[in-house]
Amino acid sequence: MTTVAIIGAHSVLFEPIVKALKQASNVKFPIRAVTRKIGPSEVSDDKVKYYEATADDDKTYDPVLTGTDVIINLTPPSVEESKYNSILKSIERVGVKNFKFYIPSQFGVELSEFPFRPLVYIKQQHSEKARKLGLKTVDVFNSYFVNKGGFLDTILAHLGYQGDNKVIIRGDPDQLFNVSHVDDIGLSIASLIDNVDKASIPDTLRIYSDRVSQKEFYDAYEKRHNVKLERSYESKEEALRKATEKLNSGFKPADFLYYLNVGVSQSPEGGFAFKGDGRDIVNPGEKYFKWRKFANFYD
Repeated sequence: MTTVAIIGAHSVLFEPIVKALKQASNVKFPIRAVTRKIGPSEVSDDKVKYYEATADDDKTYDPVLTGTDVIINLTPPSVEESKYNSILKSIERVGVKNFKFYIPSQFGVELSEFPFRPLVYIKQQHSEKARKLGLKTVDVFNSYFVNKGGFLDTILAHLGYQGDNKVIIRGDPDQLFNVSHVDDIGLSIASLIDNVDKASIPDTLRIYSDRVSQKEFYDAYEKRHNVKLERSYESKEEALRKATEKLNSGFKPADFLYYLNVGVSQSPEGGFAFKGDGRDIVNPGEKYFKWRKFANFYD
């Protein structure tokens, strides 16, 4: 049986992962859920136990990680690299050899292909530091994820939506890119823990639910919301040039979704249209679950 700790109980991915882990046959309960401050809605039961821990004091992770086999980190990268890496200090104290593997907080763009490396440097360095400790570290990349009422539903800036039913389509409107439903991400993580031998797990796991083009996405959006969008277009070359100039003048956190959008515009490069070789590792021949189709994402 595998004891799992999830760092970041407020993440969009927390509930889908917990839901999938509850169905797993080899997960030991309770799942350990870590939050900075336990709120009224975070009630421990026989399936999930909440712990308080913070990157401000890495020793607060020790009680959670002691006796844990697999760590899933869902925390966003901190501006301060030392805080983002603080969990690694706790892992060292508890003992690297005590863990089966560690899933750092990647979950998105394939970092090695993303055109704006300074924006993902901390994430890349974090995984490298973890591996240098001798810790089996698995970067999970799933491109854009979709959660109803959230990303790629009501939050669309990272796909060029400008508000007021206006959208800038950057790059080829018909070029496919990868999208993942949050439930499929949860099921993939659960399958990785439940069904895949540690020795055969690669350092990088690339998964997705389906592929869609910007044109297809916004055609479906118009039908779903009964609206007509005003579409303007920008070539991939022009999009990259403008974004590079903007970044060179200084990064603003509010612009992060814009840079992701420009990454999509560079497809099939850019980190959002990668081959999903990890799909056959966590779900060979759809043995464990059916990958969701984009047409059914919003049901």
